[in-house]
Amino acid sequence: MKLDWIHWATLFACLVLMGYGKGYKGLHRNFSPRVVVRALYLVNNPTVFRVLFAPLFCMGYFHATRKRMVSAYGITVMIVLLAISVHRLAQPWRGIIDAGVVFCLGWGVVSIWLYTFQLFLEKEIHVSPETPDC
Repeated sequence: MKLDWIHWATLFACLVLMGYGKGYKGLHRNFSPRVVVRALYLVNNPTVFRVLFAPLFCMGYFHATRKRMVSAYGITVMIVLLAISVHRLAQPWRGIIDAGVVFCLGWGVVSIWLYTFQLFLEKEIHVSPETPDC
């Protein structure tokens, strides 16, 4: 399928807006450092339940402040609803949105790696793990 100028413009806008809004502000500045700090918290405070469900713990689904858990579950519901909605779109619009999502998720993965390396090098990231005891 040949893309028209409107498709290319929308792709560019989607990459810029999702890259900045979700990739940089959402993942790089908020989610990624918190995941890394919660992983460090888990290393220092392991329980069987936390270790078995480490990915969910690190993302703040449990043993977190009320605000963090509401945010984690709310974002999950929002993502599921958006995925269902986007699945109904015709191509190339669905592909354009998928490109923005892939860009954001890639940014998030790289960001987690960078914060992990920072933690190993500096031994500290100045972000709260948002656990009930912190």
